Amino acid sequence: MAKKASDNIRKLKKRKDLNIGLIIFLFVFIYIAINIGIYLTKDQLSIYEVQADKLAQNNMAVAVILREEEVVTTQRAGYINYYLRSSERVAKNRAVYSIDENRDIYEKLTADSGSVSLTDEDIVSIQSEIFSFQRNFSTMDYQRVYDTKYDIMNQIQERLDANLLENLEELQDSTGLPSSFQVVHSDQSGIVSYYMDGLEGLTAEAVTGALFESEEYAKTSLRTSDIKEAGSPVYKIVTNDNWQLIIRLDEEQYAYFKEKGTITFTILKDERKLTKAAELYQSGADYFASVSMDRYMIQYIDERFLQVELAINAEEGLKIPQTAITEKEFYMVPLKYFTKGGDSDADGILVETYDEESAQMIPVFREVEIYYDDGTYGYIDSDEFEFGKTRISAPDGEQMQLNLVGKLEGVYNVNKGYAVFRRIERMYENEDYCIVRKDTSNGLAVYDQIVLDAAVAVEQAIIY
Repeated sequence: MAKKASDNIRKLKKRKDLNIGLIIFLFVFIYIAINIGIYLTKDQLSIYEVQADKLAQNNMAVAVILREEEVVTTQRAGYINYYLRSSERVAKNRAVYSIDENRDIYEKLTADSGSVSLTDEDIVSIQSEIFSFQRNFSTMDYQRVYDTKYDIMNQIQERLDANLLENLEELQDSTGLPSSFQVVHSDQSGIVSYYMDGLEGLTAEAVTGALFESEEYAKTSLRTSDIKEAGSPVYKIVTNDNWQLIIRLDEEQYAYFKEKGTITFTILKDERKLTKAAELYQSGADYFASVSMDRYMIQYIDERFLQVELAINAEEGLKIPQTAITEKEFYMVPLKYFTKGGDSDADGILVETYDEESAQMIPVFREVEIYYDDGTYGYIDSDEFEFGKTRISAPDGEQMQLNLVGKLEGVYNVNKGYAVFRRIERMYENEDYCIVRKDTSNGLAVYDQIVLDAAVAVEQAIIY
């Protein structure tokens, strides 16, 4: 039986076209995935911008004030009315306060006094008190809020009492003063204060480290409207303008000032900077500086402790983090081995190299960077030459092997997009930062970009 023509027709498998777009997509996807994986798994470089700054460590201290002072007590009970401002000088036999057993005279004086106006001096003093409070306020010292409140109230009360004193003589002439009322005069000259803290009479020999650490210290305002019992303190008088500051130091501060003979410090209360002769001494495990003062006592008459800032190690330079600092090894080459290149002024050395034509070792100039010159040696990159197998020649023919190694401190500069070692010279440091010298050879400049953590940097590695 004859085959049909259709029986001889064979079906061919359809050829699948290659999807170029899909292949390119997969290739790009894999490439991106690999790079993301590398980025996520490798140590990341953080960059720090170098800034000009100054840094000081352990420059804060506390000083205690010693004065010739005496607390005056009342001989009888009653209500006290003061006639002098705090920190006002008082002559001997001048009226300081009056005491009234039943307050009758005080009420009579008050009724006759009328309104009281503050002087320009009073207003300036109150404004200064408020400004000082705003500048130095800290939530860690909330007691200062109440101290400031009492200081301002006392200043206003002082003005009122001064006005009452003017009416006292008038009242005495017109009606006389009953036996229940007494005006008390000062038995010595000095400066009046209305605060006491129990440390009156403190001497330098009695000052210890524990005094500065006590949490029980408190000063008491003596100027109150409450009735005073007989024998109660009513005011304090400072009898000498000379006073003393005992500044507590730590061991580093003590060592810094020990050989200087003077100490420079700033009293933070009013930013007063002083340079004074100082006697430094050690008492047990504590260190102190004793400073004699003959001025400004009145400004601090109501203070016992002062916060001071010591002028110590305030070095100016470039501020960099401690984490950016690393060490690198260099070959140390005597300076006489360095020479200049043929057509340039570049520094270099003559490296002994085998010459095939002459079958001899001949000196060949190699340009190198001198990272540091200590006056005897020049430091060159140890990565450029094989240790112990490179021989160099001096211009006078003397030869040596490159095998003398030294270390330099530095950071990795990344201004050009890859890590380059740059030498530093420390000036001062604390736990977190270091001040390094500006304008050093092969060093840093302001606004340079450096690797924040030198431990993850690879020299010459591209970082961008």
